[in-house]
Amino acid sequence: MDQLIGWTVVLPVKGLEHAKRRLAPDVGSWRMSLAAAFAADTLEATLASADVLRVLVVGGEGIAGSTLAQPRVTQLPDVGDLDAAVSRGTTWAREQVPHCPILVLQADLPCLRASDLENLVDAAPATRPGVLADAEGLGTVALTLPAGTSLSTAFGAGSFAHHVRAGADPIDVRAPHLRRDVDTLEHLRDAVRLGVGRATRQVLERMQFPSAQHLTARWAD
Repeated sequence: MDQLIGWTVVLPVKGLEHAKRRLAPDVGSWRMSLAAAFAADTLEATLASADVLRVLVVGGEGIAGSTLAQPRVTQLPDVGDLDAAVSRGTTWAREQVPHCPILVLQADLPCLRASDLENLVDAAPATRPGVLADAEGLGTVALTLPAGTSLSTAFGAGSFAHHVRAGADPIDVRAPHLRRDVDTLEHLRDAVRLGVGRATRQVLERMQFPSAQHLTARWAD
């Protein structure tokens, strides 16, 4: 579903203190650096998409100021809760441009490519909310909200099923890079296999591993 005025992306970014805690037992003190890198790579790929008009970053701790200062990026204050951040971002977007289509995107997608977003919005329903599941089919990596639509969100465990029950249509698109969010060591290994963005790659290089195969043994505190 192409939208002539372009998509507004809402990107909620958790504060680093609370981000990626499920990774902590395996990566130790690298957890916050990885969380910031995931968000930076997600934002960079999003800005590279021709379908994206603007990006609203809600929070954004750890993302370089030069990235957040780009003309198409607006940063809103962190409101703590992920669902509250999504609500804050979508409300702000519709106040600015009442009929804008909105794409809500998780900020832990280090494999994301601009072409993935273009395929996603092409496959999204035209008049109803849409939802894209994560690689496991349980969580949510993206929501599409065409002009005039809204959705009660509940991100977290089992969020894909909740969003379908709330009225979102599942989006059928083959997008392994987009669907690979990273919450666990297994997810990180899979992301490395798919290929990660520049910021995540730089953190992994500082951790001095060519692959994630032996991450627990070598990099946990």
